[in-house]
Amino acid sequence: EAAKTDLFDPATKEMKKIGYPYYYYIPGNSKLEDNETGMVIFSKYPITHTGTFDFGEDESVQQLIYTDILINGQTIRVFTIHLQSVRFGREEYESLNQIKHRKKDGFKDSRTIVGKLKKGYKFRSQQADIVNDFVKKSPYPVILCGDFNDVPNSYTYFTIRGNLQDAFLEKGDGIGRTFRFISPTLRIDYIFADKKFTVNQYHRITVPYSDHYSIMADLGF
Repeated sequence: EAAKTDLFDPATKEMKKIGYPYYYYIPGNSKLEDNETGMVIFSKYPITHTGTFDFGEDESVQQLIYTDILINGQTIRVFTIHLQSVRFGREEYESLNQIKHRKKDGFKDSRTIVGKLKKGYKFRSQQADIVNDFVKKSPYPVILCGDFNDVPNSYTYFTIRGNLQDAFLEKGDGIGRTFRFISPTLRIDYIFADKKFTVNQYHRITVPYSDHYSIMADLGF
């Protein structure tokens, strides 16, 4: 996600300095601490075409964006997505922590938590079908990355992955946790790539700038 345009401009300047002069930015539908949110793809190579799809389930940032990028005469399509979250607030996280440590019964709170989990799963399943359709219709080799808000054994994961490679499974190690809270095993952010790409490296960047850890992969084409 990215801050609103006026705050986003310094980021584009810094990215240009390190060799990423091209970008596609779409503002989101929600605000975070009075700043607008959005999604962005930066590129070292020319962007020839762009597209976006707003899932529109609620006011959070739930979008799909893509860019067609021309690399040495060949075009690839890069997607980034943000799918429906469980929308837990501070109270739900606190309840989970207290239940985990048996500080409270948690029956009433658990009903709210289960309800949000079910709603999130339903929306993500629908969104996964849409993403899968976009990938299948791509005329170019695909790289797809983003915050799926779902785990590797989910319908969301398998539907979106399809025949794509999971960069973590190719070159990652350990559990690969990408979400900093709730559980030490939550891998919910992914980088997928067409099998025409070679996954050379995968890294998880464990800095606490967000509730998610950043991930990166080096792909050969």
